Amino acid sequence: MIFGVETLFKYTRLFYSGENIRKGRIHRMNEKELEIAENIKGMLSKNLRIPEEELDYEVPLFGDGIGLDSVDSLEIIACIDSAYGVAMTGVAKEHFYNIESLTKYVVANM
Repeated sequence: MIFGVETLFKYTRLFYSGENIRKGRIHRMNEKELEIAENIKGMLSKNLRIPEEELDYEVPLFGDGIGLDSVDSLEIIACIDSAYGVAMTGVAKEHFYNIESLTKYVVANM
């Protein structure tokens, strides 16, 4: 079966974000997840004053990654609850690991 360029682009976009392909990082998120991940990235940048260029879907948010702390996690919880109606209070810490894990949790609980 031969695919046209548009079909191939559409299929590829479901799994990979163009910016990250250029940077050599590939993400296994669909289009909806990519949109939510970008929104979460913007929220982190705006509310926690983290430059967007420092944020990547895979970089750890706490510890040796971005270096967020427990107070920052409260801001993340409030923003995600407000933006998506998803309660994150009491959620296991692995869901806060990076933007991709936050995104997967939000999508699974919307």
